Amino acid sequence: FLGRLCTPEDKLAAIVAAGVERTVVVPFDRGVAAMSPEAFIGDLAAREGIVHLMVGEDFALGKNRAGDPARLA
Repeated sequence: FLGRLCTPEDKLAAIVAAGVERTVVVPFDRGVAAMSPEAFIGDLAAREGIVHLMVGEDFALGKNRAGDPARLA
């Protein structure tokens, strides 16, 4: 195991330095792991009012990584 490339605090600092005005960190637990991509995004949108989601390479979310960019669009 090689570990993380940076700590969560360093990652958040880099995001802020890049000009992102707001970041939401969602604690990962069994409930989150079991959510479909649509349920996760729907919950996040309702709670946080997100309108745009920026993702990186090899992005996926939701149970079994089913929520790729094409599905979420």
